[in-house]
Amino acid sequence: MNEYVEVILKALWFFLPSMVGGIGATIAGGGIPIDLGKNFVDGKRFLGDGKTYNGLLGGVILAIIVGIFQTLAVHYTPVNETWHFGTGFSAVYTIMVLGFGSIFGDVLGSFIKRRLGVERGEKFPVMDQYDYVLGTLVVLVVLRWSFFYQHYIEGIAWVGLLVLLVQTPIVHRLVNIIGYQIGLKKVPW
Repeated sequence: MNEYVEVILKALWFFLPSMVGGIGATIAGGGIPIDLGKNFVDGKRFLGDGKTYNGLLGGVILAIIVGIFQTLAVHYTPVNETWHFGTGFSAVYTIMVLGFGSIFGDVLGSFIKRRLGVERGEKFPVMDQYDYVLGTLVVLVVLRWSFFYQHYIEGIAWVGLLVLLVQTPIVHRLVNIIGYQIGLKKVPW
């Protein structure tokens, strides 16, 4: 396999738990808001009713489930060890970090949107597409620097990161349209 193709596929492969985190949050959402209905010093809600504990747990749990299936798939196929999240607890921890990072980015994006007066469900280009990606990258850098460096920076791995960033708005839009069509989302963005 061409080394650039492999780097790109790995970048997307390792980011898959993060990508499904938002889907899990949407499916499991509802219930008690994370901000408990409280307002920030500006008088606006911290996050709003769209960010709930159910969504937080659902997003992280789906990310973990997908990551475990990925780990099993790699374990039982003839690919080399560079496709693994790690071994033992290290692998589980990395997958949890990816799932949490996705939700962290989404929650931080909502906090910023509320400060700017953007209401729940309103379009906010760029932030809507990249909040979970940036959240995941920040959390990876802080909690799993070696994993981030190895899979997104070292050598030509940055090419995979670049492709990840370029494909994000396209995949995000497609997933949201599907979610809207099947009734999981109120708006197609």
